Amino acid sequence: FKAVKAGKCLPVWDTGYGSGTVEWSSDTPPAPTSDCDTGKALVFVTEVTSSSSSCPTGTDKSSWSYQSASSGESTTLCLTRIYHKNYCVLGKQTGDKISLGPMTAVNCTDKKVPIAYNQIMHITGVYKHSGAITAGICSRSGGDQTRYWVWKIRDGTAVLCTMIYKG
Repeated sequence: FKAVKAGKCLPVWDTGYGSGTVEWSSDTPPAPTSDCDTGKALVFVTEVTSSSSSCPTGTDKSSWSYQSASSGESTTLCLTRIYHKNYCVLGKQTGDKISLGPMTAVNCTDKKVPIAYNQIMHITGVYKHSGAITAGICSRSGGDQTRYWVWKIRDGTAVLCTMIYKG
């Protein structure tokens, strides 16, 4: 954990199997990706600190902590999720509402999802947008009738557009 530097990107994600908490895809941070724009980069390390309480919060934010068994010292990585168009994340649908598993990543064609979720959400786009969320914000063409679910990310400066994955 101490070897990870702020400003780096990691190929790590929430598996969705943590029963209400994040369960990272690796026990320890993997080697950083060479480029944060590659599809392998799924989180950006914003800060390395000793306490998760100093990490920012928001839809696309999380932290990953480790406490040394020998020294008792804690190291926390403050993370921001990097979303890629055409990737998929997990969602929990109740009626018309979907709660996003914002740090999750899943193969879009998976047939089974972790018990805490019941939908695979296809990312149709990530767009700079700081205003109110309005109808048509995620439309990909004129007359687009697709049902989208939208979340504000990047501290309210962008939106994440998703739809239920249809295959």
